[in-house]
Amino acid sequence: MSSVPDLCMGRYWGLRRLADDGGRFMLLDLRALEGDALADVVTGLAPYATGVVLQGDAALAAWRRFGSAAVGRVDVVETEAGLRAARETGADAVLAPAALSEAAAAIGLARLGADPVADLTIGGGLVIAADDEAVIVPGVAGYLTAASLLDPVRATADAPARKLLIADALVPLVQRLNARVADLPEGAWLDD
Repeated sequence: MSSVPDLCMGRYWGLRRLADDGGRFMLLDLRALEGDALADVVTGLAPYATGVVLQGDAALAAWRRFGSAAVGRVDVVETEAGLRAARETGADAVLAPAALSEAAAAIGLARLGADPVADLTIGGGLVIAADDEAVIVPGVAGYLTAASLLDPVRATADAPARKLLIADALVPLVQRLNARVADLPEGAWLDD
């Protein structure tokens, strides 16, 4: 986690919805997907994660239609208007640059980022994993999957074949990542 001293209730509960019971994360980066491929991953793979990372109105529409209330949502935003839209549409957190840190905190949204003041730091608090061979270092709170993990899904145009790929290859992979996340210590941020 970051050096942010205190999480307000909105930011805390946003992260809480994105984490497992022990405060650990297994987030799927779905930004590279669209259309039927996105819908298939949301229905077939997202339930095995603690949260998803989405970008754009089409992805939000797919999430509203096919997503699970048990899985948290991170919206990718670049502007303050994007932050407000994320808040209004019920995002649990945002993936945003450090320049939006104060604005995100002001409206009670947890922020993921590559900088050390993010509420959940990618590269510090999270390992980006393309497969289940990612090395876990002390202090890591879980995984954000690499967008490339879903390249085979994007490359498969046939819907039945795509669904089989998700069920036979990606679900076991994410379950292995989940098992490794479960072996991590409980997230210290839960006591903040």
